[in-house]
Amino acid sequence: MTGGPCWTELGTSDLEAAKRFYTELFGWRPETDPRQEAGGYTVAHLGDAVVAALTPLYQESQPVAWNVSFAVSDADATAQAVRAAGGTVVLEPMDVFDIGRFAVALDPGGAAFQLWQARSFPGAGLFNAPGALGWVELLTRAPEQARAFYTTVFG
Repeated sequence: MTGGPCWTELGTSDLEAAKRFYTELFGWRPETDPRQEAGGYTVAHLGDAVVAALTPLYQESQPVAWNVSFAVSDADATAQAVRAAGGTVVLEPMDVFDIGRFAVALDPGGAAFQLWQARSFPGAGLFNAPGALGWVELLTRAPEQARAFYTTVFG
């Protein structure tokens, strides 16, 4: 669904420990992309469905955290909408192999989120089931500002 959460990934300082932890906790089957340019990106499967990703941190300043991606039909246009609504684009839209187009942004309160324009990879194949993405929540001191921002950007 365009404008809604479509994927989640954990940026972690210890990829191997995260693989073990979530395998034991949820029964995930992690598969690390062997291409060097994928940087250790690991997709987690639950049964036959892809449910999330685990990835090394890309910068020293990046906190260990779960991130959410929102499905968009045009990552470049949505990045412009983020700026127009008072947010910041911290990683400009870029192609991810042939599977989609990706960007990272901050809302006006500083909360990070990602944009995902699908090509061959639409995102998670399972939602609202044990071990799969089922809830996305923003904790903010400015709920009216956040509501206006996300409504403006995603409709």
